[in-house]
Amino acid sequence: MHGPSSSTAASPSNRRGRSSASNDRSKGRSDPSRSRGRHRERRRRRRTGPARPQRGRPRPRRTRPRLPGRTGVRRGDHRLRRRGPHRRVQRALPRPGRPDRRPLVPRGGARAGSAPEGARRGSAAPPRRSLHLPGRRASERRGPWDRLRRRTRPRRHPRTAPPPRLGPRRGRRPDGGRGAASSRRGREKATVTWLALGFSAALLVIGAVLRAAGASLVRTPRADAVRDAAEGDARAEVVARLLERRSRIQLALSPVLTMLVVLAVIPATWAFTRLLSGPTLFLVLVATTLLLVVVADLLPRTIGRSRPRTIAYRFARLLDGAITLGDAVNDLVAELDEELDADEPQEAETGERELISSVLDFTDTLVREVMVPRTDMVTLPASAPIDEGLRTVLESGKSRIPLTGDGPDDIVGVLYARDLLRVVEDGDRPTSCGDLARKPFFVPETKRVSELLRDMQENQVHMAIVVDEFGGTAGLVTIEDIIEEIVGEIADEYDREEPMIVPLGDGSYLIDARLDVDALAELTGTELPAEEWDTVGGLVLALAGRVPRQGERFEYDGLVFTAERVQGRRIAKVRVDRKGPS
Repeated sequence: MHGPSSSTAASPSNRRGRSSASNDRSKGRSDPSRSRGRHRERRRRRRTGPARPQRGRPRPRRTRPRLPGRTGVRRGDHRLRRRGPHRRVQRALPRPGRPDRRPLVPRGGARAGSAPEGARRGSAAPPRRSLHLPGRRASERRGPWDRLRRRTRPRRHPRTAPPPRLGPRRGRRPDGGRGAASSRRGREKATVTWLALGFSAALLVIGAVLRAAGASLVRTPRADAVRDAAEGDARAEVVARLLERRSRIQLALSPVLTMLVVLAVIPATWAFTRLLSGPTLFLVLVATTLLLVVVADLLPRTIGRSRPRTIAYRFARLLDGAITLGDAVNDLVAELDEELDADEPQEAETGERELISSVLDFTDTLVREVMVPRTDMVTLPASAPIDEGLRTVLESGKSRIPLTGDGPDDIVGVLYARDLLRVVEDGDRPTSCGDLARKPFFVPETKRVSELLRDMQENQVHMAIVVDEFGGTAGLVTIEDIIEEIVGEIADEYDREEPMIVPLGDGSYLIDARLDVDALAELTGTELPAEEWDTVGGLVLALAGRVPRQGERFEYDGLVFTAERVQGRRIAKVRVDRKGPS
């Protein structure tokens, strides 16, 4: 079967193959691939030197057997390739090439008869591989970033509608693939997290401003606010109105500040739990808590106390709104408390409320509001003999008596009744009371009562001498005076205290001149000014402009003030009547 007949039969085709191959070789002399091969061989010879002569008989060159019927060219030849022994021309691609030099083949492949007119049997076939496709001009080609954006851009609609089938439980995946979906979710997560942190920071800033403004407001003198309001300052008018209820400012601001802190902590904690985990999250939460205490409480309060009028005026309207909101919350809580405790006795409820109100006002009370004025102090000269000191202690009933030097403003020591009785019992008497004097404890009249109580506990003293801004003696204050500010008057069996208010009928009252002006305003239902004084005696002195004579009358806002008793330069009793119709 494989004799001469078979070789002879195949000779025509072989001759045609050899003739085509010879034509190819003749045409390949100017082929660029051959020239590139020659240049490559020259470069190799320059690097390695001339080829060494082979010893003996040269080895024959191995050639790859050519398959029968396959008439192609060598690798790198860009001429036409034909498929199979039937020499059928390949069909041309129906569409132009893309910029990436890949053919655009429709679904299902190229249709029959789509070859151009020139691509017939025996004619040159169009290129088949992607390297043979002509690309577009370089100016029209898209860059790598454009291709990347087009590849990651989500599709508006699928190419073909999917057939009806069971879908995944999690729903259809978003366009753009897994990478695009994860990156989109990451961006959305980061955006929401930073928005939560920004919201928390904004609330903390508002709370810090309110804290500083509240501390500044309670430190602002109402007399200054009234004076500025009279000059036309609208903000000072708001501050003066808020200071009419000075004791209620902190009580009204407390629920508002609490709500701001809670609303700021919740989103911040949620954001930190999304960003962090493990020990890092714990450390960040601890550091945030410490920062919250410093930034939202301690630092604003210190700044507010250092600049009272400036900060109070600047944030007057913000404080007004916050205090109004806090009052509404407190009223709502009070109503709920009343409904829950409706069965309890009214007397006990009233007493508890007064006690709570006193405790809240205690933190804002100044020393000058509870001190015994200098005109009511019982003093002794430091040079007084022991017998005179003993007699003064027995007559006044005081256990501690200040000792003066050159004048009433020169307090040199404090005489204790216990030290005086001890030397009397021993019999070894010193020459004067100044030999038994102990060192006095001085405090300014603008100091807060709560701070003074802590200082007296630390220094183990029961009485302090109050000095004014000029260094003179303004009065004295004892621990008993401070406790009475919380629980009310404490009277013992030796006290002969007269009532502060004595009703006289027909709307008239006999009032102690030491009564607070706010108490008189609440009693009479009128609004009384309190500029540079806190007592009714100071009000009468301001209306008179001098020390009034006993029985002298003054009128103000429908009230008639009569100086009933005047002791030296001090007013002791004042009669208050309502002005009748004229």
